[in-house]
Amino acid sequence: MKTLKFKNTAAIFVLAISTVACSVAPINSHYESARSLRKNNMELSGSFTSYHTSDEIVQSFNRNFGCKLGYGITDNFDLKASYQRIIPSDEDFRDEIKGVNFLSLEPKFTIAPDVFALKVPVNVYFYSMEGESSSEFSLSPTLLGTIPVSDQFEVGVAASYQIFLEDDTDNFLGFSLGFGLSQDLNQWAIRPEIGYQFMPDNPDGGFLNFGIGLNFNLDLNK
Repeated sequence: MKTLKFKNTAAIFVLAISTVACSVAPINSHYESARSLRKNNMELSGSFTSYHTSDEIVQSFNRNFGCKLGYGITDNFDLKASYQRIIPSDEDFRDEIKGVNFLSLEPKFTIAPDVFALKVPVNVYFYSMEGESSSEFSLSPTLLGTIPVSDQFEVGVAASYQIFLEDDTDNFLGFSLGFGLSQDLNQWAIRPEIGYQFMPDNPDGGFLNFGIGLNFNLDLNK
């Protein structure tokens, strides 16, 4: 049984059971900065992301609704868990599969406080159709960089490489640019973001993504 597979000729992410195959774009959104949560702090996040093909005619591919829970283990190490519901734009695929689920466990390590961080998410995409379930695992090491302009505004960039564990599944290189806007970024933030990802073996085809996230930080030390 074939599960998730990338077709180089179309540069799309294919999920298949037997002869049924349609597509969604891999996850390439972050909605966070390099700054750590600090010890015993918690983060609650929600997001919406829209993915589009980057061909000559830009077309909607899927829409994602996500949530994330993070906890500061130490001042330099966070652990986060996220979920996204991926809804394909293709009506036929949407009727067949209804949607794809994405789960991720994300350890995050501080390299330079508030400026650089590394996270190494362990991911699984899964869905069911006609009583059969299928899943695909991946790793997506990501370098986060942030320019902390003030406690009200910051600029962030991210570079990630998503490695799928199936031997015949291609990997994706992704980049993103985001902003943090708030009265106090230590408490909450609105995070607009735009990104692009592609397969290194086929750079002509890829996906654009843009969306917005909302983060709330809770200090459990009080």
